[in-house]
Amino acid sequence: MLVIQHFKTVWTQKTRGMPGAEKRIKVPHKLLLPDATHPLPPVLLHEITAYEWEDFRLQQTTKRLDQLEQYWSFQFQQQEHHLEIWFTYSKTEHGSPERGSYLHRIFKLKKNQTAVFQINGRFANEEGQYYVSHFVNLGFVKRFNDNLFLTKEPDHNVDLRAQLY
Repeated sequence: MLVIQHFKTVWTQKTRGMPGAEKRIKVPHKLLLPDATHPLPPVLLHEITAYEWEDFRLQQTTKRLDQLEQYWSFQFQQQEHHLEIWFTYSKTEHGSPERGSYLHRIFKLKKNQTAVFQINGRFANEEGQYYVSHFVNLGFVKRFNDNLFLTKEPDHNVDLRAQLY
């Protein structure tokens, strides 16, 4: 079973620096997982968003996915004893600064291992600049545990965050 917990935080220059950034900085990067009903799905997806214009209140959704091939910018390849996780960078999806478009294997998770992936970006539209941060917890597990990401440090960590200012 693959468990994905994806945090997406969006803000503008209004909360880029202090004191406005105080609430943004308090957005968590791991939470208790929602209940997973039986039978367990191949993929449990827990998405959390926090927007500046909503005062960084957490909006949570849970989805059960029947396939283990792709989610967001990740591709998954299940092998006999592990799960390979690949990431594709796209400036359109992940923002500036440019980090080169590529498909890259970022994790090779064995059963009961977890990983963390982080990326941020700067975007521009007709209203000005805005910023997006993604923090993704991934777990390849035999049994579901609602505190999977709270009880131990991740086995793998990839941090592609950049200085945005």
